[in-house]
Amino acid sequence: IETLIRGTKEVLNLDINGLSIDFTMGYRPTTIDTFPVIGPITDNLFAIYGTKRDGFTWAPFYAKNYVEYINGNISKPFNFLLENFGPYRKPISFGSQEYAADQYIKSKIAENQQHTRNLSDHEIEDLKNKINKLHSNLPENYGVHPELANILIYNEKQFSYLQKSLM
Repeated sequence: IETLIRGTKEVLNLDINGLSIDFTMGYRPTTIDTFPVIGPITDNLFAIYGTKRDGFTWAPFYAKNYVEYINGNISKPFNFLLENFGPYRKPISFGSQEYAADQYIKSKIAENQQHTRNLSDHEIEDLKNKINKLHSNLPENYGVHPELANILIYNEKQFSYLQKSLM
């Protein structure tokens, strides 16, 4: 996906990097907000990516509906995807920053409990500080998805993509 995005920028002079995440080992293909990108980039270029683990499962749906789309017939479900997940949209918030932070902390607690480890109060407070610091550098109405919080906390390049795409 990274090669296609880079090629789109270099060959077509279109920057669709704002919703894309660079290749990061260990993570499923996703976008900067975890929602897929589905829609036309130009008259001759269409995007369907960032579906995380669901792309293979949903490939028949996407293929069938894309063929219908190019033939001028758009189903109601596919139209919903086109209207809400286009390549030029702003990132979609996970909810309020408070809600997103709470879900991040809960996910980290659960993640550790899966390995029979309980986080100390100090570790939980440290996580709260990290997610709150991340949110303090974003618009007040934008909450980061818990699955992406660590990528954005520890990777300045990814974080700058998010900030740029929210402008």
